[in-house]
Amino acid sequence: MILMPALVALAGLAYDGGMLFAGRREANILAAAAARAGTNDLDETSIHEGDPVMAGTAPGSAAGFAYAHGASTATPTVIDPKHLEVEVTKQVSLTFLGIVGLGDQTVRGTGTSHVVPGVTAP
Repeated sequence: MILMPALVALAGLAYDGGMLFAGRREANILAAAAARAGTNDLDETSIHEGDPVMAGTAPGSAAGFAYAHGASTATPTVIDPKHLEVEVTKQVSLTFLGIVGLGDQTVRGTGTSHVVPGVTAP
């Protein structure tokens, strides 16, 4: 009977810890997907010249993708015309730790993507 509160607290800590790890994983997956969405936005002229680079609207495309899929914030950074990095944050609600005042926690995820030209010859 004395161990029951400690057992419940330990189970709650394990559950909420798992929620934080899952939230961080989801944030990383979302950031990588947003970066890929941004690098899919290519400048048409550069495609015809044979050296594709991202269009100027690529960061906006990446941020839009991240927000549409549940990110709290999205910060795309153009590293160079062929590389994009996106950092997103998401809110994770903690059930058991919420009782002691640690309700929602913010998790961060980052992802990068780069433009790779397709096959041009057999």
